[in-house]
Amino acid sequence: MNTIMTSIAAASTGSTNLQLLSGINERFLRSMSHNLRDHCPFLRSMTITASTTTLGDNFQKKCPFGRALFHTNEDSHVLLPTSEDSVRTAHFHNAADVQTKQPKQDHGVDILGLLKMKNHSSHKPAGLSKEHIRQKSFGNLIDNMKKNGTYRTFNHIDRKNGSFPLADNRLDLKPSHISSSTYNQEAQRDIIVWCNNDYLGMGQNKLVLEGMKNTIDSFGAGSGGTRNISGTTSIHVLLEKELAEIHQKESALLFSSCYAANASVIPTLMKIMPPGTTIYSDEKNHASLIEGIRNSGAPRKIFHHNDLDHLREILSQSDPEVPKMIIFESVYSMDGTIAPIKEICDLADQYNAFTFIDEVHAVGLYGPHGGGVAEERGLLDRLDIVSGTLGKAFGMYGGYIAADSVLIDSIRSTCPGFIFTTSLPPVVVGGALESVRYLKTHGEERAIARENSLTLKRMLREAKLPLLESESHIVPVIVGDAKLCKLMSDALLTKYKIYVQPINYPTVPKGPERFRLTATPVHSIKDITYLVQSLSKLWKEFGLSQ
Repeated sequence: MNTIMTSIAAASTGSTNLQLLSGINERFLRSMSHNLRDHCPFLRSMTITASTTTLGDNFQKKCPFGRALFHTNEDSHVLLPTSEDSVRTAHFHNAADVQTKQPKQDHGVDILGLLKMKNHSSHKPAGLSKEHIRQKSFGNLIDNMKKNGTYRTFNHIDRKNGSFPLADNRLDLKPSHISSSTYNQEAQRDIIVWCNNDYLGMGQNKLVLEGMKNTIDSFGAGSGGTRNISGTTSIHVLLEKELAEIHQKESALLFSSCYAANASVIPTLMKIMPPGTTIYSDEKNHASLIEGIRNSGAPRKIFHHNDLDHLREILSQSDPEVPKMIIFESVYSMDGTIAPIKEICDLADQYNAFTFIDEVHAVGLYGPHGGGVAEERGLLDRLDIVSGTLGKAFGMYGGYIAADSVLIDSIRSTCPGFIFTTSLPPVVVGGALESVRYLKTHGEERAIARENSLTLKRMLREAKLPLLESESHIVPVIVGDAKLCKLMSDALLTKYKIYVQPINYPTVPKGPERFRLTATPVHSIKDITYLVQSLSKLWKEFGLSQ
């Protein structure tokens, strides 16, 4: 832009052969007319009239910006010829002289006035109508998703306190995004939920519920603001201390969710760390990590999932002087794979890289105190940054990071995703505090969940159903077709009263669509047996091989 301004400014000294402008698209120059008028001394100080001059002729012939002004425009109320043979010649006056001496009947064209007319015309702007965009962009998107089987239906699942995994499917409530006036369905009672992320049933633990009741009696409902203004309570501080302790870190920091934590902390880290810091990311990292990495603008290298050889290869090709950070998960939620944490830490030590591990699907469920897979394997001291959630095995809501105190203090002081959002409500923090404290000293729920997961996998193998093997608690069963996965999910719910949400793109790639089963401590052997029997019948009903 500065180069353009320098070039057109030459016109004020008499030059009209503006080669730079001659090579620029006229549409762009017209769109920049307001900016050019304000910065170009040639246009700012001159006015075109009907008099004849070589300078005016050259202005129209050789400057595409000037030529753009002389198109016929039916909406501007000024009719100007466009062919070279009939281009109106003009005489350029000093603007001050024009204002005081030019008679009103003069039919000269004021460039400044014409520019304003083009930029501020009252006619309806050209382009697509809002209704056209609404239908063609948004409407077509939804139609295509419904056709290819990736459209998502949210079932209204009312969990029953004290009776979970039983729940009610509130089909009688019409969703706000459905406009049909004929919507009329009845609720399904006592369905069995098998796709739940409350891995240990802590969302209905009596001590957790009691802690929430006590907290709301003491603090009321909301937090009242951001952490900086009035949203830091004593229980926020207590929970952060407990989270730091289970991860054997100096400090922890609460976020509204772990998605928010990952997506906002990573860009903040890259702004704080030296320029050029390079991120090494597992190809199957969660969307929140990917968003944070992309938004950071930092150089990034993607390594094959859990592939140590590939990670070593790309690390070895790096500049030893460039800072590095390896970002990965402990438990990958869709395949159920677990990262080789020790070996990744070994490579991080060898190449002087920071480590950032997402333990979302492991905290509470793994480790003697619920500190995740890294705690279970005695590796917490090898990791620089841990992110986790309160919304899965802890049965509540919210996210956090844990690290050394100077890093946490830096994030606390500079991260927009932390600074500019309302803090978690005390009632949620109070429940989470009870849950973290309970699981830090109780391991029976973890043991039952793990046993139930192993039993479910064994029964699926015996039934010859397409189980995707993994060492974690997550149990994927592959269907392999988005539309079929949705149809089978619907059939499970309506015919067998089993709720398993279909998992399709973009949560997983197109092709390996699946059911993602999770066995919790509140599922019985009877529940597991009924699920496997129902899946076997369903596979036969849909003609799938076992």
